[in-house]
Amino acid sequence: MTITYRLVKGAALTHAELDANFTDLNTKITDLVGGAPGALDTLNELAAALADDANYAATITTALGTKEPAITAGTVAQYYKGDKTWATLDSAAVTENTNLYYTDARADARIAAADTDDIAEGSSNLYYTDVRADARITTAGSANWNTAFGWGDHASGGYLTSIAANSINDTHIDWGTGANQVSTADVPEQTNLYYTDARADARITNAGSANWNTAFGWGDHASGGYLTSVGGLTSHTDVDAVAGAGDDGKILYYDHASTSFKWKTDATGGGGGDIFKTLAVAGQSDVVADSATDTLTLVAGSNMTITTNATTDTITFAAAGGGGGGSSSYTFTVNYAAGGTSIQSITNLPAGWSSSINGSNVTITHTASGQPMGISFYGLDKSASPDTWKYGYPTSTYPVTFPDTGAGEVISTTEFTLNVGTSATGANTGTPFATSLAHIKVVF
Repeated sequence: MTITYRLVKGAALTHAELDANFTDLNTKITDLVGGAPGALDTLNELAAALADDANYAATITTALGTKEPAITAGTVAQYYKGDKTWATLDSAAVTENTNLYYTDARADARIAAADTDDIAEGSSNLYYTDVRADARITTAGSANWNTAFGWGDHASGGYLTSIAANSINDTHIDWGTGANQVSTADVPEQTNLYYTDARADARITNAGSANWNTAFGWGDHASGGYLTSVGGLTSHTDVDAVAGAGDDGKILYYDHASTSFKWKTDATGGGGGDIFKTLAVAGQSDVVADSATDTLTLVAGSNMTITTNATTDTITFAAAGGGGGGSSSYTFTVNYAAGGTSIQSITNLPAGWSSSINGSNVTITHTASGQPMGISFYGLDKSASPDTWKYGYPTSTYPVTFPDTGAGEVISTTEFTLNVGTSATGANTGTPFATSLAHIKVVF
C-alpha cells in the first residue's frame, strides 16, 4: 500500500493525493476482508465467531482428539458391531424373529404332520381310488377271470392252486450258467455279504498287511536263527530224552543244577490222583474224596477261629475271644457328640460287625456265637471336675443296659440292642462320658 504524506510543516496534500491515499486504503481493506459476509467483515465479528478464544487453534485440536478415529472399511459380508469391530454377517449373528431359521426338527415336524391331503396329485403318480382300481381290473380282463371261475375247480385239471410254506427248494430253481438262469445277481445282499476284492483287501489291510510286507522285506528269517518250527518236546536240547515204556507216568521237572528239564516218578502217584483219599475221625463218619478235584472244607466250631496263611502254608486253630469257661468277650467304643447329649457313632467294632443308632438305643449286628450274657464299661466321667475314671458294670448312675424288648429292640444270636445312657442320675448329676469315649465290653 502506498501513502503520500508531507514532511514540510504547512505543506498540505492536494485533493488528488488525499483521494489516492483513501482509494489505496479502501483497496487494501477490501483485500483484507476478502469478500467476507457482512457478519464477519470486522475483527470484532471474527473474534466473536472464535468465542474470543486467543488459543482457538489449540482448543479445536484438543476437541478433535476426543473424536472417534476413522473407521476402517469392512467388506459387503460384514457388519459394524457395538464394540467397534467388523464381524461376518450370517444367521448366527442375526437373532431369529418372525422369519424362522431352518432346523431338522422343524422340517421333520412339518413332514410328520403332512399327509396325502397336503400333496396335490400329479399327472403321472395318481392317488388310489376304488373307481380307478375297478377300471384297471376290468381292463386286465376280469370278465375272462369270471368266465374261468365258471369252468369249475382248476385243481382237477392239475393246475397249481397253492404253494405250501418251505415247499420250494433248489430242485425247483434252474441254477445253470445261461443268461436266464438264477444266480447271485438275482439274490439281494443282506447281512450275509457277497465277496468282493475291495472287501477282502480292506480286511487284509486291517489285519496288518503293511507289517507283514515289512517283515517280508527283511528276508528269510530262518537264516537269522529265528525259531521256524517247534518240533517234539524231547527234540529240545534242554529236555532229557525218554528212555522208553519205563518212563510212562513220569512228570517233567526243572533241574537248576543242570539247567535242563528232567523226568521223574510222581511221588503223589501221578498227576491225576485225588488231593486226598479218606480222612478218618474216631466216632465220626469218614470224609472221602469224591473226585480228583474234591475240596476239603474246615469249619470253625463254637468259640473257635480258623486262620490260614498262604505264604507259610499253615492253618491255625484258636479259641475265639479271650474269656474262659466257654465264654468270649468283645469291646467297642461309643463316641458321644459335643456336650454328651447324644451318641454320634460306634467305632472299633470287631470285623464283620455293624451298628445302627436310634436315639440312645444302639443295635449291634454281630458274628459271635450265641447271645450276649453281660456287659461292662470303662471311660471318663465328665460330670464333675476333675474328670473321673469310671469302670465296672452298669448301674442306675451309669446306665448301659439291655432294654426291654420293645419296638426295634432285639437280642438274638445275630444282633442285640443296648440302651447307652446320655445323662447321669442319682448323686452324680451331669452327663457321663460327655465329649469323651465310653468303651463297652459285651460277654457272650
